[in-house]
Amino acid sequence: MTSGGKVRIYELSRDLGLDNRDVLEAAEKLSIAVRSHSSSISDDEAHRIRAELKARGGQTGPSRPPEPAPAAQILTVRKAAQPPVAQPPVAGPPVAQPPAVKVPAAKPPAAKVPAPPAAAPSPV
Repeated sequence: MTSGGKVRIYELSRDLGLDNRDVLEAAEKLSIAVRSHSSSISDDEAHRIRAELKARGGQTGPSRPPEPAPAAQILTVRKAAQPPVAQPPVAGPPVAQPPAVKVPAAKPPAAKVPAPPAAAPSPV
């Protein structure tokens, strides 16, 4: 409980063991102005909501069954190992490689010599 005789909807739902939605629906049915689970209501309004919820059928457990906890948490994902590729059996004797043929190295082209600049026409 909070100070000053005020109760938050989520505190009331926790005390009753209900879902916030159930308590909000009961408050709406009783015309109690609440907007969300964090809204504050007076102690008198909290008692009215408790009485309404007990009159509905005495629900004291959660409205939904709790979700089961995961058995194990996956931390990393690894790729599956690839099966080894089977080599086909070699039939017959191994094939000999043909002898390498030597190719003479090509000579680099001769460097071009730039032509002398053309003579300028003489003035007449």
